[in-house]
Amino acid sequence: MISFNLPPAPITSFCAALGAFYLRLALAVIALRRQHKVRLGTGQHADLEAAIRAHANFAEYVPFTLVLLVLSELNAGPWPLTAAAAALLLYGRFTHAGALRKDDIPQRVRGMKATFAAIAVGMLANLAAFVSAPAFAADPLSVASGAELRKSLSGNTVEGSMEATGRYSEFYAPDGTVRSKDYRARWSVEGDAMCWVYDGAPKDCWQAAIKGSQLHWIKGGKRLGNGTLLPGNPNRY
Repeated sequence: MISFNLPPAPITSFCAALGAFYLRLALAVIALRRQHKVRLGTGQHADLEAAIRAHANFAEYVPFTLVLLVLSELNAGPWPLTAAAAALLLYGRFTHAGALRKDDIPQRVRGMKATFAAIAVGMLANLAAFVSAPAFAADPLSVASGAELRKSLSGNTVEGSMEATGRYSEFYAPDGTVRSKDYRARWSVEGDAMCWVYDGAPKDCWQAAIKGSQLHWIKGGKRLGNGTLLPGNPNRY
């Protein structure tokens, strides 16, 4: 759970794809400015105006939508909703930019509809995270017993986010092995605490509050991480 060798959150790769596309749009504007020898404005060139609007429209909608997606990931929002919003955003941006170049109004409308849908689904993902995870936020801290920790975690996977290190996904094998995509560790229950030993690091013990499939990691009386319990080893770690 506490490791600096965590696999990147899926949003990381998604942001990289959008960043590359944004640069492509910017370079298209620069190329047309040089071609038409226009330093400012559009010079009444339709292709340059379309390229400028494709670039500007991207900048108007993508940052806010990405904030929604990142917040959903950080708050352990439903992965299907977050992934759907990401896919809609990518489709919408590619479609809209292509439509402006071709002056294709129906395709342009499809691109904007997909973008608006991405924003709506991103909002739903965050609302779902707010409704489900902090059902405990109004409750006093209820620390799980050692028996509850073993029953909930042994043979199962936890995916979530830590304040200090970000996203994590770990399978807790019954033999005391912690398995993740890029690392291995050991886990044990000592008293009412869950303890980890990562390679080259001292033992680190945390308490947990568990309610249904939702979990909060507690250190020093403070909630410093959350997670969702998944049955078995769905990621095949």
